[in-house]
Amino acid sequence: MILPQEQCRLLEIIQSVSKKDRPNHLPAQQAFGTLIAHYQEIIFNFAQPLQGQLSLVDLIQAGKSGLLIAINKFDPSLGTQFSDHAPYWIRRRMLQAVIQSGTITLPVHMTDRMKQSRQTLKMAIANSLSSPDKIKNRRAIIIRLRLGLVDNYPRSLEEVGQILGFTKEKVYQQQVEALRILRQWFRQKGMVFDDPWEITLLSRPAKILG
Repeated sequence: MILPQEQCRLLEIIQSVSKKDRPNHLPAQQAFGTLIAHYQEIIFNFAQPLQGQLSLVDLIQAGKSGLLIAINKFDPSLGTQFSDHAPYWIRRRMLQAVIQSGTITLPVHMTDRMKQSRQTLKMAIANSLSSPDKIKNRRAIIIRLRLGLVDNYPRSLEEVGQILGFTKEKVYQQQVEALRILRQWFRQKGMVFDDPWEITLLSRPAKILG
């Protein structure tokens, strides 16, 4: 278990070295190896439900690639924790790998689960994000637009930013905070938080990769 402060130290080591120099930079390689070991269980847990779409080896490799993307994109000045930031990119890269392989198949029971999960998500947003508070309402709007809960059209970060007058980075920051609030709401209710990006990506893969 690596504490947040230690994760920040490892990230600083990696980000202080240019991408082209990292393969030959021992401290950066060691820091990345430590982070991979820390997130290995998360990568494996994300990979398990997707087996059959891709091999476990390919999924784990995609997960590691997603972790590297998360490291490269992480900006602590945005006020987000890397532990909230990294799983999004790990899962996203895995789902992209599945989509790019062209092997997506959706059993009937999974289609039914996705419909139920989207309805539950709408209820959770209404109860945890929608309020007189302007910031919370903005986060609710972002999640609804991103997941296509408004008009069945999932939008990219850039598209949402254009609608609200925000940068992609600002939309992403609000999205991370909204998902944190949603996870907390699900935990308080004793419910399982089905990842909304997995549901949306698998049902409409071309729409939400941006």
